[in-house]
Amino acid sequence: MKSKMEKDERYFQEEFKNFMSSEERMALLNDNIRKSRLWFDINFMEFSQSHLELSEYVLRCPEDAVELFNCIISEMDLGDYEGKIEVRIYNLPESCNIPIWEIRTQTKQFIKIEGYVSRPVDILLRPIKRVFKCPSCLPKGTLILTPDGYKPIEQVKEVISVDENFKPVNIKTKLICTGKKQVWKINNSIECSAEHKWFVYRDGITQVVQTKDLKSNDILYGLKKFLSKQSHIL
Repeated sequence: MKSKMEKDERYFQEEFKNFMSSEERMALLNDNIRKSRLWFDINFMEFSQSHLELSEYVLRCPEDAVELFNCIISEMDLGDYEGKIEVRIYNLPESCNIPIWEIRTQTKQFIKIEGYVSRPVDILLRPIKRVFKCPSCLPKGTLILTPDGYKPIEQVKEVISVDENFKPVNIKTKLICTGKKQVWKINNSIECSAEHKWFVYRDGITQVVQTKDLKSNDILYGLKKFLSKQSHIL
């Protein structure tokens, strides 16, 4: 027995095929091809008047809907442009309007914004709350990077760490003695507990790994401004 989701997808496939089969839309599509435009525009407000269920599906599952629409268009006989035309949806409802500063919080849905792009920049995370902690990780005497250089951990009042975007930040510290623990040595130089966490490059991505889970081919991250180079675990 097929699920409701699978039935819906087949239904929406047929609905969009019917939508695209009209002479008017085929003429617009062919006109775009003659002008080497690799897209097909859909006016959402007009589209929703004649295809209410399909338009609701577009708002509910935008990624799935656009993928479905592109797949159907790719199956059309468009000559050299077969599989190259993509759907673009505009004139979205007011419910999709959001302030540009809230783009970070809007994911996996259509959004509508107005304005000009002066220059492209990286989108950085903006956390609600930051917590920097390293509980019971480093033994007495460990040299810690501070704004005034390296100092033994027991003398540290402020350290240099990294924020959620890997940018150096100065953090006030609070030291807590947690008693005796097993000490691990990394690269024959860094002593720490089994629970100390590291940023490592593994299997093509950055991961956070505890000392006890490090592998010989992991690459440790360091602050380029203050540390020399990244180093392999030995």
